[in-house]
Amino acid sequence: MDRQAFIDKWPELHVKYLDLLERYPQKMKEAGDLSQVEFLNEFKDIEHYNIEIDMVDGLDTEDYFAIGHSGCGDYYLMEIGSEDPSVILWNHEIGQPEEDEKYSSLEEFAGEILASREAVQNTLKKKPWWKIF
Repeated sequence: MDRQAFIDKWPELHVKYLDLLERYPQKMKEAGDLSQVEFLNEFKDIEHYNIEIDMVDGLDTEDYFAIGHSGCGDYYLMEIGSEDPSVILWNHEIGQPEEDEKYSSLEEFAGEILASREAVQNTLKKKPWWKIF
């Protein structure tokens, strides 16, 4: 990751976020769609979604930075300007954050993604894919 490119483009980004990007687990990069949905890790994708959220009605983009998306039009947003940034899921259908999709820190958010991925992997190891549904 080119940390300086992020700092040049978004000087307000929190150090914890940049550190998380640098420590992004390899197993998440190899996780298929999951790796490019919940938590974006490529500069061009992060840039694209932060341009896109500028067009969302009712979303104050000065307070938030897009770090991922649900794959269904919703955005995972990091709070900007906080000592320990929280993460919310912005629901595009209701035009506001989802109350049950709020994480108190970047670490909690990343931990939930990893736990979810590991739970899916464990389920797939126990059953053939056609018996999961």
